[in-house]
Amino acid sequence: MPAVKDGPGSGLTKEILIEEVAKGETLSSIEKAWGLKYNSIHYWVKKWDLKGITQAKAQDMLSESKEPVMKEKDMQQNDAVKPEVYQQTTEMLKKEKSALEEDLTKVRSELEQAVSKIYDLKRQLSLSREANCNLKDKYDLLLQEREEYKRNLEEFKKLPAVLLEPSDPVNHPLHYTRGDIECIDAIEAATAGLSGPEAYSTGAAIKYLWRWKYKNGREDLQKAAWYVNRLIGE
Repeated sequence: MPAVKDGPGSGLTKEILIEEVAKGETLSSIEKAWGLKYNSIHYWVKKWDLKGITQAKAQDMLSESKEPVMKEKDMQQNDAVKPEVYQQTTEMLKKEKSALEEDLTKVRSELEQAVSKIYDLKRQLSLSREANCNLKDKYDLLLQEREEYKRNLEEFKKLPAVLLEPSDPVNHPLHYTRGDIECIDAIEAATAGLSGPEAYSTGAAIKYLWRWKYKNGREDLQKAAWYVNRLIGE
């Protein structure tokens, strides 16, 4: 007669017991098949917290124990990314990185422009403050220029009317015109009957005397005197 064994001693485990019950075996048939002591299987059923186990319960327990393994296999399969998917993902990430770098460059440029504008505003504010400090001095200077303009205007009004009239600087210069008589006409009349150096010196003296007040002043008088003295010497 073969020796009877205890549960674990016979090789029977909780997992094996569940599998046998799930196949439709009864506790008695399992006990006999594994050579256990009579009714000792009930001890192990209680110890392994399998009291009241049925075929349906055993099948459910097997399904629950296999589900994590199946999930892990599914995850491993999902982790095995296809090469084309990997390439597409890599290209997409590169494009996103490039776009982010462009955005960052743009933001930096805008920030630099903003900082530059701030410095410009500060400089303008400083200049404005400096200008405001000198505003009174500028106002006083404008008043002085205004007074000088008034004086110049009064001096201008004192000029002979002939100098204020429109003139022809080539054919009828103002400094050679007096009313209806021009210097050239007076010279022609004064030198009638004269010739040579006498005619020239007389005409030159008249010319400088005619214009001295309206052109070169004392210099023209000196030139006229020179020609008069030349006539006297002749």
